[in-house]
Amino acid sequence: MKRKTFFGNQTLTAALEDRTAVYETHKQNLVHRVDNLPEDKVLIIPERTLALPPGFYSQQNWMKRGKSVQLPRHLRNPQTGPTRIRNKVYQDATIDDYVSGYEWRTTDNQKRKKVLLVDCLEAARIFYFANEIREGIKVSKGYWSKKESPQHGRTFAVEIPSRTTDEKYIFKFVGVPTENNEHQLSAWRNIETEGHTGGVKKGNRHTGCEQKFWGEVTFGRAELIDHFCPHEIAAYMAITQKEHKRQGRVILQPFALPSAQAVGFYKKLRERIFVEEERKTKKGLRQIRRRTLTKPEKELLLGRYTISEAKKGKNVFYARNLLKHHEW
Repeated sequence: MKRKTFFGNQTLTAALEDRTAVYETHKQNLVHRVDNLPEDKVLIIPERTLALPPGFYSQQNWMKRGKSVQLPRHLRNPQTGPTRIRNKVYQDATIDDYVSGYEWRTTDNQKRKKVLLVDCLEAARIFYFANEIREGIKVSKGYWSKKESPQHGRTFAVEIPSRTTDEKYIFKFVGVPTENNEHQLSAWRNIETEGHTGGVKKGNRHTGCEQKFWGEVTFGRAELIDHFCPHEIAAYMAITQKEHKRQGRVILQPFALPSAQAVGFYKKLRERIFVEEERKTKKGLRQIRRRTLTKPEKELLLGRYTISEAKKGKNVFYARNLLKHHEW
């Protein structure tokens, strides 16, 4: 399969080839409606039903600066890993809240680390594409750098494909908690990458990661926040796979590994959910346009879905099978 075909967006015309359209106007029913959408249906949602909270000048502004699920620093049980911490916090969240991903603070409390659920799903797609269709994600042998030790984590060099071009990103993942000791239960909070930036924009192209580019424009490179992108998360998945082969166990997962259930929900968001916009032309005529969901709209629905399932006792971001086996 070609890169453009795999990572491209579905059109309403193509989605309606063998399906019929249904409408949903109540935001309280959206998650349930999407989750239970029959295979022969396409869901149309009025734009106002997905309206984001006031106080943000754009959807992108909300996604970057809106409320996030906060992973606590101090736990009753210090032996708890990031997957259980994250599921418990989502379980306690309010289902109707406008949540933009989750974040945690480093052990010295100096830096914030932020992750979007939609980026975890996109990372899983990159991981699948690289393993099933391309030559895979290259991961070096892990090593200890001068500032690291078995108590802090290993460094890995990675080479990962782009979603839009034949170019590859090469960077380092630092502080990966590969060792099976008590120090790793806090060391994961300090993971970071080196060498993966937004670069500069030349015409319609970026010399680096486009998401990193716009993040740097918004926050600045000196801002004390790390916003992980899909390439970085996919790289961590590849490191996890390599360490699983070496050790026979799964290392701690700061990133939300989507289950087959989460993948199925996300596929519906990408391929069979459309937003209906109403605008007036310069002549005052009513104009209707239907489009695919934007990234912030997907993040909003994924957050509410994760909260809803967590309250039922299900962790939809706990992958029991290898990601490459999910049905994309």
